[in-house]
Amino acid sequence: MSSPNTKKKEIVIVGAGIVGVCTAYYITRHPKFSPETHHITILEARRPASGASGKAGGLLAMWAFPQQIVPLSFQLHQELAEEYNGAIEWGYRGLKTLCIEGDVSPTNLRNIANQKTPKKPAVDLPEDLNWINTAIIDGWAHLGGADSTAQVHPYKFTLFILKKVLETGAVDLISGKATEVVTNDTGEAVGVKYTTFIDKQNSATRAASAGKKAPPSRKLQTPSSPTMNKSSLHHPDNPTFNNQTQKPNPIQQPSSNISIPESSDSSLSNKPTITTSGIHSHPHNSSTNTNDNYNNSDSYIDNSDLTTSSSVKSESSISTENSSNIFTDDDQRSLDESITKEPNDDESDNTISLEEQPAPTESTPVEEADKPDDGLKYLGGDQIVLTLGPWTSKILPSCPISGLRAHSITIQPSKLVSPFALFTEMRTSRTSYVSPEIYPRKDEVYVCGEGDTAAGVPESTDDVEVLRDRCDELFKNVGYISPQLKNGRILKRQACYLPVVDVPSHSGPFIGNTNVENLYLASGHSCWGINNAPGTGLLMAELLLDGEATSASLDGLEPEFYFDASSSEIPGDETPIM
Repeated sequence: MSSPNTKKKEIVIVGAGIVGVCTAYYITRHPKFSPETHHITILEARRPASGASGKAGGLLAMWAFPQQIVPLSFQLHQELAEEYNGAIEWGYRGLKTLCIEGDVSPTNLRNIANQKTPKKPAVDLPEDLNWINTAIIDGWAHLGGADSTAQVHPYKFTLFILKKVLETGAVDLISGKATEVVTNDTGEAVGVKYTTFIDKQNSATRAASAGKKAPPSRKLQTPSSPTMNKSSLHHPDNPTFNNQTQKPNPIQQPSSNISIPESSDSSLSNKPTITTSGIHSHPHNSSTNTNDNYNNSDSYIDNSDLTTSSSVKSESSISTENSSNIFTDDDQRSLDESITKEPNDDESDNTISLEEQPAPTESTPVEEADKPDDGLKYLGGDQIVLTLGPWTSKILPSCPISGLRAHSITIQPSKLVSPFALFTEMRTSRTSYVSPEIYPRKDEVYVCGEGDTAAGVPESTDDVEVLRDRCDELFKNVGYISPQLKNGRILKRQACYLPVVDVPSHSGPFIGNTNVENLYLASGHSCWGINNAPGTGLLMAELLLDGEATSASLDGLEPEFYFDASSSEIPGDETPIM
């Protein structure tokens, strides 16, 4: 940390997901940044990339939104991959991307099995897409090639970039759950309060093992989410999210100190949307668990054109041990040494195991002067950046961001699978459809499903509720599409939250200044957080160090035009949060 006698500009980033990590990365690469004059502290409640950044599909596409930053971010992904050998380190590669439509209704499947289906023109799929059951396919469309669509393994990407950030020696990663933004007498943000997070097993799993009903999670109180198409969120024609932003008048001068509820982390799932009939979600009231597997892959991903099953560990080993090989033992030791540690006053175990992934540990706050005497720790900063995704409203109650949960699985296929990202629209009856989204990786196949709002955003990423039946239904549905997936096996069941902006004229994200001086926000990226993280990080770095973003326009994305960050009132609720 910076010396108390050294005047350094302190930048505090709350949240070590992909957006927070990319923001830190591009700050350290900015021409005006110097370790002699600047210092960055990343405050993370649980583990880096333990939410959406570790459980997303990793699709990159030029049709993403908002269009004013997509080309920049897509290009930055390419540049990072070239600089750091991303094909090996985090599975960067261009993809062919298709939308396929078909019929997997019981009647059609039975007719196919009995060879009673009427003759129809053959569906001429690409020759190298040889793992699809063509009998169920009614049609397809080409959405993009390697020049306009690509993929990364987001968990590996985030941790790799984080490692580069910590190697600068100008960044500290500390463990703490932000509870409040602290402002001075003139209403300027000067720091955050935070609590240390005891690393415990999630309450749902513990309660289940004890034969008790788990206590309900505290649901995020935000305005109702817009009605969402339950089909693929990333499809270019998805009507739910548009690229139109209408810039309202800015919020006026903030009031007094901000009173903030609790902050946490979550998951984010990347999922495209098909432009056919509306999808009907299926109720699931089955057994549940939580996201307690932090490893998101089991071997390096390279630029191979085939996904194989030989390099994937057994299901039992995946569920019980760390299998993320992004760092060698030497790398882990080096990273451990980069993390500042503070002697614990109460000797409580506040560290997060590096055996699972690089993690923050408790650290001395930047400023001890004027430390609030309320039992909370204080981290002072000249600029405060919130990169909390769907947990933003827990820190800023007035911020119109809510969470949309999406389930996903990874599958070990039975045979080789060529690299095609598939957005599907499958008829299951005369009036219902499912739209599983399929992303082959080198050593597994990632599949995600429809979003739901049945469970509010929980207190931490460890408490995200995973419905086993939803995951099993994903496996069943993609089994109709591909024999290689049907005969494969599930490696991982998980769920994450998309941070959705609840503003009719704005699809998100929020990037830039709030109406509280020195308080910035980069959140609400919905299904395009992985795609837009590098661009967001670069623009935030310019804003923080230059005073304006110059690489792309932020017009219509600035949070100061959409809500009062100084308010402790929940939108639609006249009662302030105490």
